[in-house]
Amino acid sequence: MILQDRGMEDVWIMDSGCSRHMIGHRKWFSSLNPMSTKEYITFRDNGQGKVLGVGSVLLSTKLSLREVAFVRNLGFNLVSVSQLLDEGFEVRFKKGACRILDAEETLVCSLLPFGQVFRVDLTSVSGPACCLVASPSADILKWHRRLGHLSFDLLVRLSSMGLIRGLPKLRAEKDLVCHPCRHGKTVAASHILVSQVMTSYPGELLYMDTVGPARVASVSGKWYVLVVVDDFSRFSWVFFTEFKDEVFGFVRDLVLRLRNKSHKAMRAIHSDNGGEFRNSRFENFYRDLGVEHQFSSPYTPPQNGVVERKNRTLVEMAWTMLDEHRTPRRFWAEAVNTACYIANGIFLRAFLGKTSYELRFGRQPSVKHLRVFGCRCFVLKKAGHLDKFESRCLYGIFLGYASSSRAFCVWILEAKQVVETCKVSLDETMPCTTPVFELSGDDEEGTPIFEDEEGSFAEQMSRQFEMSLMGELQFFLGLQIKQGLEGTFVHQAKYTRDILKKFNMGDAKPMTTPMSTNTALDADEDREAVNQKEFQGMIGSLLYLTATRPDIQFAVCLCTHYQASPKLSHRQVVKRIFRLQVERVDNALIKGEIDSQWTGLIALLV
Repeated sequence: MILQDRGMEDVWIMDSGCSRHMIGHRKWFSSLNPMSTKEYITFRDNGQGKVLGVGSVLLSTKLSLREVAFVRNLGFNLVSVSQLLDEGFEVRFKKGACRILDAEETLVCSLLPFGQVFRVDLTSVSGPACCLVASPSADILKWHRRLGHLSFDLLVRLSSMGLIRGLPKLRAEKDLVCHPCRHGKTVAASHILVSQVMTSYPGELLYMDTVGPARVASVSGKWYVLVVVDDFSRFSWVFFTEFKDEVFGFVRDLVLRLRNKSHKAMRAIHSDNGGEFRNSRFENFYRDLGVEHQFSSPYTPPQNGVVERKNRTLVEMAWTMLDEHRTPRRFWAEAVNTACYIANGIFLRAFLGKTSYELRFGRQPSVKHLRVFGCRCFVLKKAGHLDKFESRCLYGIFLGYASSSRAFCVWILEAKQVVETCKVSLDETMPCTTPVFELSGDDEEGTPIFEDEEGSFAEQMSRQFEMSLMGELQFFLGLQIKQGLEGTFVHQAKYTRDILKKFNMGDAKPMTTPMSTNTALDADEDREAVNQKEFQGMIGSLLYLTATRPDIQFAVCLCTHYQASPKLSHRQVVKRIFRLQVERVDNALIKGEIDSQWTGLIALLV
């Protein structure tokens, strides 16, 4: 009887026996999707109502109902207690009141007694629990959608400034939610910066990561860098590998070496989820040592931020050192190793006010022995191998510092190898560049120019000779040139397409050989003659194609003998050569084979 005393379309009733939210009025839905299958709701009196659709309803700014069924002929609106619990809400019943709380136990909605049930009457509710149609947030939601889902804060600020005509004064309620914005604008949560030292001694926690592959292999043939950073001191180690599966060996040796040098236990090692770190070999090794292996969340580099930041620092230092003297890029591994050596001695550990070197070894570092990377140096030759009038030194490039001795690492230009020596003189004012060959008539030898010095070479040549730079050669008289690490390739793909189109052969049936093995051409004076000009044009086009296609040279040259009086049989052979190109447009032959028996010229030799 109570439910019949007033219009029920504005009353929502809490029902603990209802399996899902359901309403009978379309106006409440903020989004509604029609049902693709037939579904019915069974009532207590065994009556049934057809479900016309499922959608979302915004009861208040804090309570949004999802998966709400739109039931035909349902005279009132039901809120399911079980569905609220499934959605993470909490429903509390007390004498004379019912409250809905969210996961943080914040009040979402209050319900008052309505006869023997609890209801929310949206026509009389003000403040947070108000009708979507009449709420203050309705206008801002409407304008938010009209203006391409502009942020609520900016929308309110624009409306208050009066800079846009037709935009009313808007007010945003707290915790206003737009579901499309959640789907389209959700970003990763920011990571809180660590503001204190989390470990108490060196070697307690290590971070590690791999960088690579590099664009070019190092002098020793390495492609990857393994970077390991101590959390307490930020002291770093770098190791270079050809393949990622070599990482385990370097980590194992480093961990065992650190355990032997320190009486304090290593607690944990942190890495990402890369396969080079997450495998059975590491798992068994750490389990035997009693070391915990910590992992970052997948695709979350900030959680491994200590070593990620170190990677960036080392790469940037290495790049600038290589760029200063235009040192060839194949020395990138030596540059990274030198950058790590320098960083350990000069970078301060945050919050501790000491360098990484001092925190690890207990004494201040010295930089007196440091020299400019990539500078020119002169290495003393070994005694007993010198002629009286021979130079006593070798030219070299300074590449860093030896890890196991007090020596410098030097690249010897003449021997093309890295040596460790202390018998070296360095000229830090000059890069190790080589003189440019002079274009003269003599045979004076010069030192080869580095691969990375082509810019300097062009500048010096321009001062002596009148020349212009046109970039890397790609096209030349119909030839296409492709330069790569394997060599320089010449092909005529564009020219081939053009001649196929010119002679209407682009859609012809392709062939696999230029001529049949049974073909024996002769003058064939009894056959029908063909257009001589067209035949000569086809022969001329194919002759130019033989520059990159030696496989057709014999067949084309054979057909050239009949240009004075071409017959239908001759043109058919030429067309077969064109049909061969249909499938081989992009071919660039490195090796060509020619029939040396010349059996097809029997008629000409008789």
